[in-house]
Amino acid sequence: MFTGQIPYLSKSVGTFDIKLKENLLTDSVSGSLINLPCLNNISLSNNKLQGPFPKFPNIVENIVVNGTNNFCNNNGDPFDLQVTTLLEIVGGFGQCGYSESRKEKLGRNDFAGDCESYEVEELSE
Repeated sequence: MFTGQIPYLSKSVGTFDIKLKENLLTDSVSGSLINLPCLNNISLSNNKLQGPFPKFPNIVENIVVNGTNNFCNNNGDPFDLQVTTLLEIVGGFGQCGYSESRKEKLGRNDFAGDCESYEVEELSE
C-alpha cells in the first residue's frame, strides 16, 4: 500500500496505464500525471486525494477516480485564483514531511527546513 503524495511522473513519458487505486495517497493530482503524453487509462479510486477534480486530456479514455477521494469539485473546471494559490501553498507542505491534511494557523511563524521556496506575500492571521 502506498501512502503520501503521488510521485512526480513527468519523465515517464511512455506510461499508458496507471493503477494507483486502493492506497492512501494524499494531496492533489499533479500536472506531471495529468500531462503524460501516452496515458490512456488511469485508476485513482479509494485514496485520500483532494483538491480540484483532475481534468485529463481527451487522449485518456478510461478515468476511474471514484470512492473515498475528497475532490473539491467534480467537473474539472478551474477554481478561483485565490483557491488555486492556496492549494499550491498547501501542496508544498507534503515536501516538508507534512502529508496529513490538518487545519493550521500559519501566522507568526518562522518556518525553517528543507522546503521548496514559494513566493508568498502574507500568511498572517
